[in-house]
Amino acid sequence: DLTAGYATEEEYFKDTCYFGGLVGRTANRCGDIQYIGENKYTLPLNEKGINHLHGGMQGFNLRRFNVVSLSTDSITLNYLSPDGEEGYPGNLDVTVTYSLIGDSLVISYKATTDKPTWVNLTNHSYFNPFGINNKVGANIGGSLITVYADRVSVYDEKTRVIGSESVEGTEFDLREKTMLNRYYDHNFYLSGDEYALFCGKSLRKAASVMGSINIDCFTDLPCMQLY
Repeated sequence: DLTAGYATEEEYFKDTCYFGGLVGRTANRCGDIQYIGENKYTLPLNEKGINHLHGGMQGFNLRRFNVVSLSTDSITLNYLSPDGEEGYPGNLDVTVTYSLIGDSLVISYKATTDKPTWVNLTNHSYFNPFGINNKVGANIGGSLITVYADRVSVYDEKTRVIGSESVEGTEFDLREKTMLNRYYDHNFYLSGDEYALFCGKSLRKAASVMGSINIDCFTDLPCMQLY
């Protein structure tokens, strides 16, 4: 058992840590005042009263999705986020499919809108390479981590990105195997040169974690948040 979670549905609807949740409309954090063109929108500040985080007060992780289809190896869910929900413009029609393909769990997202808006969906699982219920290795601090990135974001006092800097000579230089010994909630700019083909896409290797089992992370996007 490698991911943290709850035993009951009720616990998930009280959760504040996004265990395994579908995060939306947008992942990560920003300020409350945002613009699309000349149109101004105000988003709720649900993180310590200073940031808009993971979609707001009632993000997608706390919404009930409708089952569209169900089979022995997949389930498709849908949610219509109405215009103005959590301050976001436009009706956003979101569909997500969870599929077992071979030895892989594949999560596919699709979203359509009737107004210009923001959307950045993700899954928010917490992984422990020693096993969640393994009391000997429950602390992930024994993990060896590698992040194939040569730059990391720089943040202001409200933990909002204001630029980037080289990882060279800093505690963010994780290009070689490093014992995980501090808290990270940082965006890394990927620079590795190892790729793999998955579902017809060429994906760059972003990170590796070594514990009782090894976890490799691949992406076709330029950055990765290490949390």
